[in-house]
Amino acid sequence: MGRRVGISVVVAALAVVGTGATMAASGPVSAASSHSLLRPAALNPGQPPAGTTPLGAVAPTQSIPLTVVLAPSNPSGLSTLLADLYDPSSPQYHHWLAPGQFAAEFGPPPSETSAVETWLQGRGLGSTSRSGFTVRVSAPARTMSAALGTTFERYRDKSGAVGYQARSAPLVPASLSGGQITAVLGLDTVSHYASEAEVTPGAGASSGPGASSGPGANATGTTRGTSATVQPHADGYSPCPAAETEAGSSAVTFDTIGAAYGIGSLLGDALTGKGETIAVYELASHSAPDIAAYETCFGLTNTVTSDQPDPSTDGTVSPVGGNGTVEADLDIEQAATQAPGASIISYEGPNTNDGTYDLWSAIVNQDRAQVISTSWGECEPEASKDGSLPAYTSLFEQAASQGQTVLAATGDDGTEDCYTPATDKLTSAVAAEVDYPGSDPWMTAVGGTTFSSASSQVVWNNCQGSESLTCANQGGGASGGGLSRYEQRPAFEPDLGSWAATQAHSCGTTCRGVPDISANAGLPMVYFANGTWSTGIGTSFASPLIAGLVADRDQGCAQSTGLFSEDLDELNSEGAYGTAFTDITTGDTDFTGSNAGAYAAATGADLASGVGTPIADGLTCPEVTGVGSGAIGQTVTVTGLGLEHATFNFGGTAAQVESASATTATVVVPSGAGTVSVRASSVLGSGTQTSTFTYAPTNPSNPTGVNSPHGYWLVGSDGGIFTYGAAQFFGSTGGIHLQRPVVGISPTADDNGYWLIATDGGVFAFGDAGYFGSIPGDGLAPAGTTGSGRNLNAPIVGVVPSSDGGGYFMVASDGGVFAFGDATFAGSCPGIGGCSGAAVAVMPDASGQGYWLVTATGNVYAFGDATIFGSPGPQGSPVTSAVRTPDGKGYWILLANGAVDAYGDAGNFGGPSAAALGPHEATAVFAPSDGGGLWVASANGAVFDSGDAPDDGDIAGTALNGAIIAATGF
Repeated sequence: MGRRVGISVVVAALAVVGTGATMAASGPVSAASSHSLLRPAALNPGQPPAGTTPLGAVAPTQSIPLTVVLAPSNPSGLSTLLADLYDPSSPQYHHWLAPGQFAAEFGPPPSETSAVETWLQGRGLGSTSRSGFTVRVSAPARTMSAALGTTFERYRDKSGAVGYQARSAPLVPASLSGGQITAVLGLDTVSHYASEAEVTPGAGASSGPGASSGPGANATGTTRGTSATVQPHADGYSPCPAAETEAGSSAVTFDTIGAAYGIGSLLGDALTGKGETIAVYELASHSAPDIAAYETCFGLTNTVTSDQPDPSTDGTVSPVGGNGTVEADLDIEQAATQAPGASIISYEGPNTNDGTYDLWSAIVNQDRAQVISTSWGECEPEASKDGSLPAYTSLFEQAASQGQTVLAATGDDGTEDCYTPATDKLTSAVAAEVDYPGSDPWMTAVGGTTFSSASSQVVWNNCQGSESLTCANQGGGASGGGLSRYEQRPAFEPDLGSWAATQAHSCGTTCRGVPDISANAGLPMVYFANGTWSTGIGTSFASPLIAGLVADRDQGCAQSTGLFSEDLDELNSEGAYGTAFTDITTGDTDFTGSNAGAYAAATGADLASGVGTPIADGLTCPEVTGVGSGAIGQTVTVTGLGLEHATFNFGGTAAQVESASATTATVVVPSGAGTVSVRASSVLGSGTQTSTFTYAPTNPSNPTGVNSPHGYWLVGSDGGIFTYGAAQFFGSTGGIHLQRPVVGISPTADDNGYWLIATDGGVFAFGDAGYFGSIPGDGLAPAGTTGSGRNLNAPIVGVVPSSDGGGYFMVASDGGVFAFGDATFAGSCPGIGGCSGAAVAVMPDASGQGYWLVTATGNVYAFGDATIFGSPGPQGSPVTSAVRTPDGKGYWILLANGAVDAYGDAGNFGGPSAAALGPHEATAVFAPSDGGGLWVASANGAVFDSGDAPDDGDIAGTALNGAIIAATGF
């Protein structure tokens, strides 16, 4: 029943594209050295990006550095591990790998690393160096071309930057062409990562955080509607006047937008990210004076450090200043504002093919940060072509196995991620493409909205309503969204769209969709960079906001979050709009108008906004901050965060939940004594905050604390359990995805447990109920299943225990009986040639050596030493339930219209009238332990009492996930 992460380890596909003794345009290669060399298609850098200008061959003496990236060993074992780490039913659930453990268990075999070095050195490339999953080499272009059988050509891209690209895939030994090499970085240096922010300095003349300034210019000079309804200082901050002046009436500060998403609730509960570390991935240097000025303005005290891993041989980190520093500064400032207790590390490296890989490698292998945010990316085709996409996969799998949450902005060019408004003008290709690395399935992709109020947000698209190339070329932007062409859809991700069969890509037609979640990107936000206050827009602002939120929640969780997108989708499948998410239903991401409005927001999750925007207090691990007072069996109010879908226990004993929101829950006090801790857990994990509950002293004559020695359980078709009177809650299947609906419940002899039975014969044991086997466990598929070999002939309709509780009987609608444990099989309808009508109930006799089967047509059949006391025969209303008297010398039979017929020593107490039932069918009859009365339950949860059976309550009038189909009591 647990969730499974259905993402297979990606190994680059390789194909033979040439093995000749000589290679065109690459110089002679002897047959002796090339007969076993292949050109893997997966390593071909392809064509240069559209709009680039060829500049001729690379100078023969120019240095060409390359990084060969190897695949993990034991890919099937890695897939199994990742699945288990994210499966709540697995013993390995959230038992994250320690630093260094991934490399030890899944690093490339030393023999393969040595083979790569032997190959490179044997081709005349001199010394090599190995590190982790990589082997590095550098040589002049003339030498590198001869060694790899390809030439390198120079190109100028649309921004004016110059790089080079190999003309073909390199020649690789056949022994290394079976997936051992995932990428060769450095074959393409034309493609570069870009910041996902639209920013420009503010117009004011401020020179520091306290100086006065005028309103900031919008990032691209375009008009943005900003009549936002937000509450300043709702997070408890008091920004300096300069920041508020910059915001004016058309922008917001980071604390204001965080409060709009409920982050103030977390901070107010002391969930500030204390003890957590956030890493921001930067391809430029941040400015320490800028960060100090911002923190002074907002009263922040986050520790901010930088880590610049040893630069690769093809570049160094850019100095402070320019748009790269703007990105680094705003990332740090946003994350610090949302998680004021967290430490922040700015990992900074060169924006080169090797540099971008080295930076990810450092963040993941150091494993110092629980949360990682990147606002840098490139469109997927370029990431595939330059080797980033295949090279990074194992790094992101490693991060997921270590419990690191990695968040990535989805880009600012809408559906058309390869489009670049600043340089493309009207000539850009505008195919539907998504941004990488956000499209990697081990990432949580963060899209953008335009915030007006908590109830009024739309997908961010500055050209909404006038989508065209003309509009897009005027500036602004739109949130990235859509389908990957390379990454497969993980099993936990809902089906939000697929490629047409005629459009199948390397991931097939069922590919990864982005974003997973969104936050404000279109309402301008205030930041401090390059010594001045400014405003900007873009998904760059959204990713670090969610990173801060995750750091806050991590502080309150027993374990770090890991892959956040799976938690989001699982929570959304349980229904979380209004408590954990705000649904975004307006707008689309078609920035240029070239893709027929794809992708549009809709009710529920979609490819424009993911699950929507966050409501922070519904996204925490369940935190219990208070519990009301009450006695066993009474309801109490639990307060806290993240409670809507939580389960609760009092000193280890499960409590029934009657209703819940994100911050309060009404639960039934279970049995217990003394002072105990009340804890909560959910699909989001287990919280660290607990509260105490003290049971009132017990009365020796009534140790349960309940005023009556009677009660009952109602069960819905979803397996939800509702308890009344002295009946205790021991668990349910209400939160489990069932293969077939529940149809029956049977208590244990001491009423301290019960069994639930599903139509496929699945058995769920709770409390002191023992598990003795099930029909699926015997290899029988549900009735009606095709192609399975062995099936049930008919669905299961009921269950009763053996006389000592050491087993149980099940009955199918054809009257077939299945005995488990010490239950004794005494016969069945098929064994006597069939029974008249479909079986609806089974009742054990007092001796345990026999039982009765009751059919919908009112017939009773006795097996073993059971004695027939009578039957109603065919009636105008079908039989739905039956129960024997406590001494086994009689029984009651219930009709759907509420009529109850009594036989043997069963008292004649009658049943509810048709008027009392209304449109609802009577579904269960059950009796107190003295046999002096009856209860009848109907499908809507109403309970009707007669004789001495007391009214212990019911659930009529409450919206149910499944109709009440069975009940039992004492």
